Amino acid sequence: MTLRVHFESLSSRPIFRITAPVLDAAFARHPGIRARLDASRGEDLEELAPALAEAEVLIASEFVLAHERFPRAELARAAPRLRWMHVTNAGIEKLLPLHWIPRGVKLTNSAGAHLPKAREFAAMALLMLNAGLPRMLSNQARRRWEKVHSPTIAGKTLCVVGAGRLGLAFVAEARRLGMRVVGVRRSGKPRAGVERMYATAEAGEAMAGADFVVVSLPLTPDTEGLVGAEAFARMKRGAGFVNVGRARVVDYGALQAALESGQVGGAILDVFSPEPLAADSGLWAAPNLVILPHVAMDDSEHFLGRCLDIGFENLARELAHRRLKNVVNAKRGY
Repeated sequence: MTLRVHFESLSSRPIFRITAPVLDAAFARHPGIRARLDASRGEDLEELAPALAEAEVLIASEFVLAHERFPRAELARAAPRLRWMHVTNAGIEKLLPLHWIPRGVKLTNSAGAHLPKAREFAAMALLMLNAGLPRMLSNQARRRWEKVHSPTIAGKTLCVVGAGRLGLAFVAEARRLGMRVVGVRRSGKPRAGVERMYATAEAGEAMAGADFVVVSLPLTPDTEGLVGAEAFARMKRGAGFVNVGRARVVDYGALQAALESGQVGGAILDVFSPEPLAADSGLWAAPNLVILPHVAMDDSEHFLGRCLDIGFENLARELAHRRLKNVVNAKRGY
């Protein structure tokens, strides 16, 4: 069995750009699979139409699939042999809703590729917030001298809202730092390392009294606006807050108000809607807030390679008629 696979990327998205050397390196990490693939590579959708007409598998970023020139509305006609698409992203909200995907075509994502960098960022973010660094950076911008003393982090409580793969990076690092961890996930089922798990409907209860709250949820109709003024009011006064999930899960206006009142003592945001964050956004002037331009989880050297490794493992599974990993549930949107 030979699979016709097409790799497509955008030159304007360097983190997700599948160049010839990147692809050759992926083949080298997965010896034996190249002979079983009829592979092609394209860029900027310039010669996508003939490639799609023959492709059984498409591997590309969500930016390619969301591009105005990608034929989502007529994909069944444009790609009659297509059985599966793999996106080199963990999140796929730019592609929602998924009704444009032809019947019988699977979609997989690269959830899990962020984890090594995510663990580094988790430790950094928690320690920054515990040390009061966002407040000191705000003071620096205002040329204000204020001694901000802080305790050690061991024994503090972290609430992870979205205890999936990304959230578990925060769980692992928090436990390593001696913290107590509670969590929120859709099912409410237990996770190793989490002292108590809550269902999504109980998120407010889970956040009550937390010293730190991390949001790592995907954006779905059930999660949009989940963390707002009521949730911030229930946190321990001066709590630290991180959002590495999706921006619209959190009411940023309510967060800004909580920062200004001191209810939230410091925050780190890596996701915004839209991006880039508008120059006139009030968040730029919010006190004790660190703004990151959506870079926290993207390893500049190894991230794309790990995304492709997930895709290549699935190629091996497809060739062996085994179940694919990371299959997106169209109803849930992740």
